[in-house]
Amino acid sequence: MSKRPNILFLFSDQHRKDAMSCAGHPIVKTPSMDLLAEDGVMFSNAYCPTPLCIPSRTAIFTGRFGHNTGILVNKGRLPEGEPTFVKQLNEAGYRTCMIGKTHLGQHAPGGSAECDKWLSDMGFTDTLSQAGKWSDARLTIAENPYQQYLEKKGLMDILRDDYNKRMEKHHPTEGGNECWEDSPSVLPEEDFGDFFIGNQAANWIKEYSDDKPFFCWCNWGGPHEPFDPPLRYLKMYSECTPDTPIDDFMENAPTPLIERKIKDTGSAPANAWQAVKARYYSLINVIDDSIKDILCALKEKNLLENTIIIYASDHGEMLYDHGLIRKSCMYEASVGVPLIIRWPSNFIKNVKVNHPVSLLDLTPTILELAGAQPLPVMHGKSLIPLLEGQTPYEHGDVFSEMDCMKMLRRDNWKYVYHPSWDTPQLFDLSDDPEEKQNLSGLAHCSALENSLKDSILNWMINTSQRPNSNE
Repeated sequence: MSKRPNILFLFSDQHRKDAMSCAGHPIVKTPSMDLLAEDGVMFSNAYCPTPLCIPSRTAIFTGRFGHNTGILVNKGRLPEGEPTFVKQLNEAGYRTCMIGKTHLGQHAPGGSAECDKWLSDMGFTDTLSQAGKWSDARLTIAENPYQQYLEKKGLMDILRDDYNKRMEKHHPTEGGNECWEDSPSVLPEEDFGDFFIGNQAANWIKEYSDDKPFFCWCNWGGPHEPFDPPLRYLKMYSECTPDTPIDDFMENAPTPLIERKIKDTGSAPANAWQAVKARYYSLINVIDDSIKDILCALKEKNLLENTIIIYASDHGEMLYDHGLIRKSCMYEASVGVPLIIRWPSNFIKNVKVNHPVSLLDLTPTILELAGAQPLPVMHGKSLIPLLEGQTPYEHGDVFSEMDCMKMLRRDNWKYVYHPSWDTPQLFDLSDDPEEKQNLSGLAHCSALENSLKDSILNWMINTSQRPNSNE
């Protein structure tokens, strides 16, 4: 390789893996994502390390699962001096940039001076960080670039008032859960948060003049709730009949999931899911159009050919499947994520890979592609053999976790274990892709179930040592 590639990491929030037209979705149209898939490799069975924002992003950042870093929920901070793949890229001569939502276990809200200082210490050369949709709208001190932009245009108070009203009805921490009542954004389309993030990334690329290769991590806030797309985007789906959610009576399901179903959607109107889906899909199209603008910026700078482009998301969205909303569970809609990697001059293209893989695999993959040193400990496996079309390829088991809940995917089997549940979950995804037939406890599956449970225990033991400890 005569010239080291640039690496552009496009990362959304709460995008479920099936909600792209290149993934075969019957309603959603995503031409920019489709273009990436046509020129790249799409992983049909990619899993996030944790189906929640901060632990999923932190795991990728450090290359290690949350039970190793100590961040398993949306709380906790990474210690100073923690190894990260961005530090390795920086030391290898890359200029590194963080744009948009920053949920990396940092010590201060995204966009604050304290956060930017922390990001610099963790390896980022340039920082244009924000805190996320809810926080950007509700923080009273305008510190990050988006808040300052809205203040100058006289829009900050309008957005803050709107989001405070939404929070009262929408967010479970405030006692509400009526996400089906979300309305379009109160902002002009050009001032919508995800367009601001996409424009920052496009402009950063247009202005790039360094001789160094770059790594740019662009993080959108959507399609995470609140489901408040600009009106023009909502109209794209307002006349469509959305695809019907997976209806599940939850026979032999863990009691906590049954209770969550009642809490999530038990009081929802019968057709509430239709409005939610239309708004969710609209927000995906905002990101898709932002990707188009970023690709145009790469073309203008003649950087497209030598830039590796990765599209992924931190976790999925249940979107009324199994009567659930949001994430934090191990159904495919929550733990499964889109993953597309494009570099047509060096990788195979227009190929769908069905091997189960993890977003943690991105950490060793990126470092190897950049010619950077590996991290002291990495729990993922390089995807380069798959990207180059090498066969056979053995990945091994894929894991995910959410606090004490652990998931294992092996071939077509998925096993989910929680020590407090009255029953685990065991699904054969080849015969039951909708995950409605829990096989846990059945006699003919007992040997397999015991083997999968033992594998989770061994995985926990083998990945428990911290790289910055003296053990």
